[in-house]
Amino acid sequence: MLLVCIDILSLCLIITVFALLQAATRKRKWKRRPPQIFFIADTHFDSRKNSRLRRFRSVRNMNGVMCIRWNRTVAPQDTVYFLGDFANHRTKIWWNRLNGRKIHIRGNHDRGRGCHLDFVTFGGIQFYLVHNYRHVPKAYQGWVIHGHSHHAPFVNAKEQRICVCANRIAYKPINASAILKRVAKVDTSSANSIDKEKSTPQSKYLKSCKYTYCSYCNSSVSKYAKKCPGCNASVN
Repeated sequence: MLLVCIDILSLCLIITVFALLQAATRKRKWKRRPPQIFFIADTHFDSRKNSRLRRFRSVRNMNGVMCIRWNRTVAPQDTVYFLGDFANHRTKIWWNRLNGRKIHIRGNHDRGRGCHLDFVTFGGIQFYLVHNYRHVPKAYQGWVIHGHSHHAPFVNAKEQRICVCANRIAYKPINASAILKRVAKVDTSSANSIDKEKSTPQSKYLKSCKYTYCSYCNSSVSKYAKKCPGCNASVN
């Protein structure tokens, strides 16, 4: 019994040391790179409803996954535009736990923090930042980055929209350069302008017994697969 306890303590110590080394390596890399811009929306920390819809084991599991992925992606010197619906409870606690300089665009579930819209320009393209894309003025003709619509396609080229809801971007902030790469691939003059990976009607897969949807990135996955080919997340 004593030997078993010693083995468990040794394993815990090894895991702790490994985690500390990883964190130290990550901090050294962050110091060498310039500040970057990230986007995310609709984390809904502490929301039981969203943890069930996203098929997490519990609210605590969802909170932990999103917090860890955020802090592994974003450095303290980075800027994160948060596009609404941050947390159901303990807003200040979660806000302070996450890395980066955070700029909050207020969502319909947020109270007393942030503005209703903003503009940001990177890569020579101006983006309109708002929680709900339906609030964008009709006269505006450029690209929009938004949240709110959890099941909207990541890229809608016809309407020039980018959806950065947490469940669409693997529950971690997405880099501005990744958005630029997707926008560069889009031909807004083409007839089929909605992002091809999201254009297939969901009803087609629901009627079939062979496919399901990944709760992390919404890619179609064989019901016999153990991991999503898009984001490598477990689907069972």
